[in-house]
Amino acid sequence: MNLHDLLLHLPQQRIVGTIFPGTHTISSLAYDSRQVQPGSLFIAISGTRVDGHAFIDQAVQRGALAVVVDERHWNQQHTEASLHEQDLLMPPFIVVPDSRLTLAPLAAAFYHYPAQRLGVVGITGTKGKTTSTTLVSAALEGGGYGTGMITSVDFKIAERIWPNTTRQSTPEAPEIQALLYEMVEAGCDYAVIEATSHALSLRWQRVDRCAFDVAVFTNLSHEHLDYHGTFEQYRRDKARLFEMLGEPLPSISGMHDVKQHKWAIVNADDPQHHFSWPPHLPPCSGSALPCTAPPIFKPMILRQHLLAPPCTLRHRGAMGR
Repeated sequence: MNLHDLLLHLPQQRIVGTIFPGTHTISSLAYDSRQVQPGSLFIAISGTRVDGHAFIDQAVQRGALAVVVDERHWNQQHTEASLHEQDLLMPPFIVVPDSRLTLAPLAAAFYHYPAQRLGVVGITGTKGKTTSTTLVSAALEGGGYGTGMITSVDFKIAERIWPNTTRQSTPEAPEIQALLYEMVEAGCDYAVIEATSHALSLRWQRVDRCAFDVAVFTNLSHEHLDYHGTFEQYRRDKARLFEMLGEPLPSISGMHDVKQHKWAIVNADDPQHHFSWPPHLPPCSGSALPCTAPPIFKPMILRQHLLAPPCTLRHRGAMGR
């Protein structure tokens, strides 16, 4: 994809340099300068330990065609002087309010919105996310569907399963969108994603542009307050999964049929479930599963006594009840 077309998917930006339509063909996205290849778009991010703006020289040396920088952390004069000192050409710079938040829109556009071609299930909660994600994937496959899966333990694309060695429960947006693209290429019908509170938070937005069709809430307890600050903020960040069911995304050819309906599923036995329920939907109460809602949105609650009786499940050679 050429850089001019890719940047059409960023709402706020300022260009330092010149970018002409049809030029600067981008071969990959990288937010780690060590992963830059000739033709990459390098996104410089200021992290908790390392500031990517300190490695712009290295990214340009490795062949970055353009660089996205954060206006809060980029020193233009320092960068220009450093590049000039090393006889490196000044690439175009795209200045944005928060470079981290460009990862999801850029990655989704670069991979041609792969989530639009899949049915996407997102599962969040304090406990049970990985187990529920794995079981949903197995259940869909039992129904004859091909699935991909992203969890804190494993990645899965069709029949291929390998460990999640990223040290992140939910990977960064470029990895997520790349995995979704591979799922489409492998002929998968559904993607099941473990959506952590960190990935859902407005500060990171790793799972934005995932075009969720089903949002599932398991439970909520007091954890991760070192990141979220308060339990209320933790709860709000979890609830973003349900808000994202209405995330506007461009229509593309080959969209999955399931995109015509959205489902919100919560565990009503958990006392925090009503905080996850989308505020624009009518309340669900009692033991009835389906609730009245607009045709495109099908909310559901689950209570313990409505679930199926105990059964035996087999997955990857393991057995559980």
